[in-house]
Amino acid sequence: MSGKESADSLEMLIAIEWDIIRELQGKLDSECSASEMAKISNALAYHVNTLNKLLARREEPMDEEPLERVIVSFPRRFSRVVAGRIRRWIRGRSSTG
Repeated sequence: MSGKESADSLEMLIAIEWDIIRELQGKLDSECSASEMAKISNALAYHVNTLNKLLARREEPMDEEPLERVIVSFPRRFSRVVAGRIRRWIRGRSSTG
């Protein structure tokens, strides 16, 4: 596989991840139960993480905007939970280092 083919494959994977993320964001807007919302949110977090890894492979500077944009799209109660968990995680990392 040449470098061009590898770059094209990487771009295709990035485009697929963006499509999945947009589809999951749309599902968050629909009327779902709390358990369905949690499953969708977990899937969304997984695909955002995968997208960030693919973008890192492309060797572009990482931007926090995709994750921030996804979190903002969550319903208010879920975005607060996610934001609280991120804050606890950051505090935990700073206290161990």
